[in-house]
Amino acid sequence: MNRRKCGCAGTFLLLALWVLPGCGVFRAMGIASTTDIGKRRGPGGTPEAPFELNPLRSKILVLAAHECRDFQVRLPKDWYWKVTLTASTRGDNSSASLSAELRDEGGGYAPVPPFEKTKSFRLSADSRQGVIALANQGPDRPLVLRLCQDGAPVKVVMESQVSAFGNALMAPPVKSVATPPDAP
Repeated sequence: MNRRKCGCAGTFLLLALWVLPGCGVFRAMGIASTTDIGKRRGPGGTPEAPFELNPLRSKILVLAAHECRDFQVRLPKDWYWKVTLTASTRGDNSSASLSAELRDEGGGYAPVPPFEKTKSFRLSADSRQGVIALANQGPDRPLVLRLCQDGAPVKVVMESQVSAFGNALMAPPVKSVATPPDAP
């Protein structure tokens, strides 16, 4: 009978050792660590299928394992897309790089001074911030943002601004109101 109890306890112990690492208990105890691939967070897109962003919401991402992600915003004619990127690495003196590019495939996009359409970050246990922007002078169409990471995992906070430029208005046109004739 004691042998049977020991067998159940042994089975339970083996089952616990098999299940617990997946629950993060070993990582919490410092016995095991997460791989760079396991640290990835946030939406991802590919060049063939970029992730559609809502320009009114910020996104927090973690890029790892030498990856690139593609995002897009549908940009009306005479509007610009400005993206503020804050990139940071973990605090263990790991170095990393991040490149960001607004891709103007098909032409018809113009720069938005003083911002560039590309930005590169070299990080080493710190954070950096940069802004990129492009304006659409052609028909309504998507504009693609490509982020590529190299080295240690990089946390990226993306904040977008989409707005009209030039003579375009952000509100629908106001109908003119006829003026009443002068009363005697």
